[in-house]
Amino acid sequence: MKNAASFAARILTAIAIAAVVAFAQYWIWQQLNRSTEFIGTNQSIKGFAYNGFQRDQSPLKGTYPTRAELASDLDLLGRYSDGLRTYGVNDLPELLDLAGERDMLVTAGAWIDARPDSNAREVAALIDAARKMRHIERVMVGNEAILRGDVTVGELIVYLDEVRKAIRKPVSTAEPWHVWLRYPELAKHVDYITVHLLPYHEGLPVDKAVEYAFQRYDEVARAHPRKKIVVGEVGWPSRGPTIDAAIPSLDNQARFVREFLAHPRTARIDYFLMEAIDQPWKVDVEGWAGPYWGMFNADREPKYQLEGVVERDPHWSHKASNAAALAFIPMMLAAFFLPGWSIGGRLFLAALIQACISTLIIGINVPVEYYLTQRDLIGLVLLIGATCMTAAVLLSHGFEFGEVLFKKKWARRFTPLPPHPPEQQPFVSIHLA
Repeated sequence: MKNAASFAARILTAIAIAAVVAFAQYWIWQQLNRSTEFIGTNQSIKGFAYNGFQRDQSPLKGTYPTRAELASDLDLLGRYSDGLRTYGVNDLPELLDLAGERDMLVTAGAWIDARPDSNAREVAALIDAARKMRHIERVMVGNEAILRGDVTVGELIVYLDEVRKAIRKPVSTAEPWHVWLRYPELAKHVDYITVHLLPYHEGLPVDKAVEYAFQRYDEVARAHPRKKIVVGEVGWPSRGPTIDAAIPSLDNQARFVREFLAHPRTARIDYFLMEAIDQPWKVDVEGWAGPYWGMFNADREPKYQLEGVVERDPHWSHKASNAAALAFIPMMLAAFFLPGWSIGGRLFLAALIQACISTLIIGINVPVEYYLTQRDLIGLVLLIGATCMTAAVLLSHGFEFGEVLFKKKWARRFTPLPPHPPEQQPFVSIHLA
């Protein structure tokens, strides 16, 4: 009877220890991912900067979306806005037709880079589309082509003048604010100015970013008082490297977009939100932040809402629950089979087990949160394998420390030798690392 009661007490104690640690780690996840409520807005979005490439497609690899995929995207975006900005004509030849079928107003772009033959085809296609399609309200010849160094100002002016002579619709090119200030002659060859306002790239903290964007807008307006200004790109990424005080995260992205849309000046300007849908292929040309500017992820799911609370990690609850579930039995077994340890010691070892499994859960969920290439996935598998080996070493050392620090009573596992005269005592060599 006594043995049964002792066994039951050990079981209950082990369950209690595992439960305490599991709930504690869930609470830590919750605190690290507390929901935040920023200013909300019910304003519609005037326009989206849009690239139609799906999750596994890339113009760099020659894989393009189908007509049905483009149509589905436009149906989705049409619920939020009737304005669209495109970047090229020949890569997605059906896009402009599909936008017209949905009565979307389009600012159509021609992609200009360092290839003269490709540029000529883009310009010709843009002129042809602008002449035929009434829903194209204006055009842009090039997107940050000067910033990238693909063409000189003089070369871009030649393309701009060619398009202005060929069509009667307003013509511009898109560049960041500082390019328009540095090359004032460029403004003489456009009908309106398309400026990009992306404070993240300049290292601004998100709480000051919207006001900073409008300050730069005003600088361009003062430099070119007779030109209409269109904001070609304005936004914040949800992932990427930290640049000075600019931290890319889902909650910061939602905050920037909400504050921009709710700003009293926003309703009076023309703008395109950067951007409609995440574009994983951009990591090869824009770096780590490039794929994560979208209001929708690459699976066409909204990343955040324009009203209500925003969670830093929408998946944190599932991660915390899975980590607790996977760690519960190992924690309980460790607590059960170490009755000679103090409660604090068993809590320590259980917490170590939980920390190792939580780390593995974070690693396993990386493909859910990031757009990984096949090479990235191979690297992740190797990293998870290395993490498992590191966890094994950590747990073995944790057990050894626990044996020293947390045992209630030390017990010999052998019978001591009987006393011997000094000359008969065995020689003992102790080596310390």
